[in-house]
Amino acid sequence: MQTRILTLTFKIAVAGAVLVGLTTMRVPSLAAQGPKPAQMAMVAPGSLTWTPAGPGISAAVLSGSPNVEGAPFVLRLKLAAGTRVPPHWHPVDEHLTVVSGTFYMGSGERFDESGGMALVTGSYAMMPKEVRHFGWAGAETVVQIHGVGPFKTYFVEQPAK
Repeated sequence: MQTRILTLTFKIAVAGAVLVGLTTMRVPSLAAQGPKPAQMAMVAPGSLTWTPAGPGISAAVLSGSPNVEGAPFVLRLKLAAGTRVPPHWHPVDEHLTVVSGTFYMGSGERFDESGGMALVTGSYAMMPKEVRHFGWAGAETVVQIHGVGPFKTYFVEQPAK
């Protein structure tokens, strides 16, 4: 019985050593072919580089590449007071979080404030790809958008009045 326990203990110890060896061992040919590890990103609000993105709108990319197919991204939009975003849609899902201020949002192909909802700081909204939606800001507002690229915006043509 004593020999059997020692043999079992030895087998477990050897199996553990082999597992540790396999998990720490480097295979040069595979390591050279694999993707580079992702870099950690920490971004302070004051370090953002804002770029004009439309009337009353500035954009800052926090991470990733919004224009690249299959690439995750995080960006922020700063909307000046009174900015209106006409009805539009995206070819990918849009995840939006209000960072500061109040962002008003509605769905449909026509801009209609009566059908909008106030999203206060901390609110979240998700617009599935191709859903027509619009928004506006009464006061300066910052929203954060994340998703998987390509993040493109297609505005809905409005009929002539």
